[in-house]
Amino acid sequence: MNLFHLVDPQASPDAIPQIVAGLPWIHRDFRVHMFGFASLGPTANALRSAGVEVREFPRGTFDLQTWWELRTSLRTQNPSAIHAWGSSTLRLLASCGTRWLGRTLASDVVPLDGKLSWLDRWLLSRTAKCSCHGDAEQAWFARLGVEPASLPRFHDFTTASYSVAPKLDEIRSFPQRLVCVAPLDRAHGVRTAIHAVDILNHLFPHLHLLIAGDGPEHDNLQNLAIGLRNTARVHLLGNSVDAEALLDTADLVWIPSMVNAGAGTALRAMAKGKPILAFDVPCLRDLLEDGVTGYLIPRGDAVTLSRRSRLLLENEPLRRTIGDSARRAVTDRTDGGHIFEQWRQTYHQLAA
Repeated sequence: MNLFHLVDPQASPDAIPQIVAGLPWIHRDFRVHMFGFASLGPTANALRSAGVEVREFPRGTFDLQTWWELRTSLRTQNPSAIHAWGSSTLRLLASCGTRWLGRTLASDVVPLDGKLSWLDRWLLSRTAKCSCHGDAEQAWFARLGVEPASLPRFHDFTTASYSVAPKLDEIRSFPQRLVCVAPLDRAHGVRTAIHAVDILNHLFPHLHLLIAGDGPEHDNLQNLAIGLRNTARVHLLGNSVDAEALLDTADLVWIPSMVNAGAGTALRAMAKGKPILAFDVPCLRDLLEDGVTGYLIPRGDAVTLSRRSRLLLENEPLRRTIGDSARRAVTDRTDGGHIFEQWRQTYHQLAA
């Protein structure tokens, strides 16, 4: 049986690592085909060596040649199951024929703001299954009348390797460190984080906020730190520092996202035993048990964020207890055999 993976790496950056990790289980029953709607670089060769038939379409999903080649492949190879990663791939698939949606599992189709266009709502209503990763997403799909498939994400925390950037030597010398990994835009709440650390610095003058990421708000956030006279303790590191290594240095991890994002950072921080303080959005609500594996903060509330952070900064045993609980909570998410067996069963349901 043929299984098609339709992947837009920009819309679904975690798709390819999950597909690669799942190959030993999925290859038992399916011949896997990957359609990448961007240049995959060295990843394509690694997939081919693992027995995956790879097609790359650097022009993306909105291209006539791309549409024609996918349509031809669908007709000639008649896949038993299709896994569409991202809304753009689902739209492309539907343009080749809506009948294909009846054997499709859709992933990463929940928009950041939780709002769907009428077209995406219509497409999802005709898609066989949509993967969800917790109760909040399951309820979101149920409201749309879409059948959710409760498939956990796989995160391989054991094989991460990275080179330590020179800046980290100085970062480790800071007495106390808050880490935030997020794009520098309005949706991801970094402005609120800067206001919160300004409140905390009255009690913790040696506390530093370390922000990994870049984006259109960089200059505005830098000017905010200047206006608060806090540039010595607010560090906009851009993408020059390895986020994995930076998380290793954290006393606390902040995820101040105003939209449904941040789950990947949360899982990596939890696996490292780091206490997390995150704004209360659906994907993080499904990961964190408030007061047990971290704290959920009302969105945009810099005062509550600073109060909860003070509690943890002043209480090292509590900080260690919450970090240990977080690490234990992600154990089942690294069990590839359990996770990909669920994937395999779902693909068989689509093929039936």
